Amino acid sequence: MITIAIIINDRNFSNVNVNSVMYGNPGIGGTPYEFLLLSKCLSLEKNIDLTVFHVGDNIFPKDIKCIRRKNISECFQEIKHGSFDYAVLQNNLLSTNELSTISLSSRIVIWAHNFPSILDVLAMKKNKNIHKIVCVGKKFSLFYRLLTKKVCLIENMVSPESPIKHFYQKRKFCITYVGSLTPGKSFHCLAKTWPKLSRLYPELELNVIGTGKLYNQFQKLGDYGIAEPNYEKRFVRYLLDKDGRISNRIHFLGDLGLEKYEIMAKSMIGVVNPTGRTETFGLGAIEFNRCGVFVIGSTPSIVNNVNGWKTTKGFGLFRLIKKAINKREKIIMMGESSARVVSKYLPNQVVPKWKSILK
Repeated sequence: MITIAIIINDRNFSNVNVNSVMYGNPGIGGTPYEFLLLSKCLSLEKNIDLTVFHVGDNIFPKDIKCIRRKNISECFQEIKHGSFDYAVLQNNLLSTNELSTISLSSRIVIWAHNFPSILDVLAMKKNKNIHKIVCVGKKFSLFYRLLTKKVCLIENMVSPESPIKHFYQKRKFCITYVGSLTPGKSFHCLAKTWPKLSRLYPELELNVIGTGKLYNQFQKLGDYGIAEPNYEKRFVRYLLDKDGRISNRIHFLGDLGLEKYEIMAKSMIGVVNPTGRTETFGLGAIEFNRCGVFVIGSTPSIVNNVNGWKTTKGFGLFRLIKKAINKREKIIMMGESSARVVSKYLPNQVVPKWKSILK
């Protein structure tokens, strides 16, 4: 029996029921969703004894052994005095100095959901207690592997149960954006295209799934309740009507749980991070593909003309959206075909890779 401890950093959201994780993201951000999904999948393995440590006031699946502590430091102490073979944790829970010195009496697996600095990677290389550094994107895993052989690639996974019953043949004449409304996710690039798009296509609508609170429920928002005040001011002017209100063709839907998938599935085009900043993988694109929707953006998970079209650091977004709208019937067919890429991200393909390093 292999004993594994996983630390889930859920301190930035509360009172969320995450029992639906096998059907999709319950609206908590990509990183905690991936930690939850991995925990659930590993808990189903017969030869694994899994314990989840967390700090937030959230509702976890009853069939997962969970221990809640006041802060991350207490989680570390509990694991240190436990008898675990492995401890899986996120890299940004620790400073560079802590990464070089941490010892938990178990082999540590660092799951890098963002870009560690070179100093961080060298610190992890130095620390003999760190067993593996798991990267979720191919390009940055190849780069980090030049620094240490501890680095391995395991791409993110999606829930095993499909969140929608079928593809929609009749799509709404709308674009749907999915992502946190923070500078790193580059919604402002899409907002800037709206004046041109709305004039060119008077019936076009825009759905926005996500807010500035997606990764932090306690974030203060601006006057329109959309994003952090300074960031909101950066883009909101592109979305206002002559009376200074958000256009009635734009729908800010908030941070949604499983209900977001039907909205996505009824969309003509999906848009995710147009610049690719902060993106190590890009789960949103794969979620659109699973709903049979063609996606435009700049995340590593998008392969040109396979499951979407890639922008270049935000450039070309208007041109690609216009091209997609003008070829909407073809785009809907391509969207349905793109669902084939999802199979490689299902748990039956990804979990064995985790088991190979947790043995």
